[in-house]
Amino acid sequence: MTVALWQKRARPLDHWRRRAFVAAAAVLATVACRRDDTAGATPSPSPRPEPIVFRQEARAEDPAVNDFVIHAIRTCIAGDYPAFRLLWSARQEPLSEAEFRRGWRAVEKVTIHEIRKMKTPEGEVFYAVRGEVDLNPSEVPHPNRNVVLVLVEENGRWRLATAPRQVRAAMLPKEAGTGDADSTGITTSAPAGDQP
Repeated sequence: MTVALWQKRARPLDHWRRRAFVAAAAVLATVACRRDDTAGATPSPSPRPEPIVFRQEARAEDPAVNDFVIHAIRTCIAGDYPAFRLLWSARQEPLSEAEFRRGWRAVEKVTIHEIRKMKTPEGEVFYAVRGEVDLNPSEVPHPNRNVVLVLVEENGRWRLATAPRQVRAAMLPKEAGTGDADSTGITTSAPAGDQP
């Protein structure tokens, strides 16, 4: 009878020993058979510096506008088209995904030169943003582009939109921005850096 008791106790111990042995063998086999993915691989290049230049004199008085501009550029540089669509005004159709990817693939640097507060003839405040985009010259024929977009407020949040022709004309010439209403009725204020 003593042998039978010992055998009953031994079975559970043997059972656990077998399980431990199988688990240990599985771990060892996994470690031994795992491919070393880093062997022979070229090290990944160090990340390039953030390609955004946004000088203090170009910033708007409203920090939320500046934060939105930086967020929008980073979203685009990251190639996140669904997030880009969410940043675009509901009043307009944004770029197609193919246009977005084609355009941002070649970007090397984005410089924000000016953010100017403006008003529509109805008195709605918006901001015009003038920037310069440097593209990889091996990918595009004209590697330097001047861009003007507008920021409009929708449901308490800033959104990107295509700048109307009158706004582009007011932002691109150096003599623009006198603070007077032009023939379109759009009132411009002095560039953000020139404001007291």
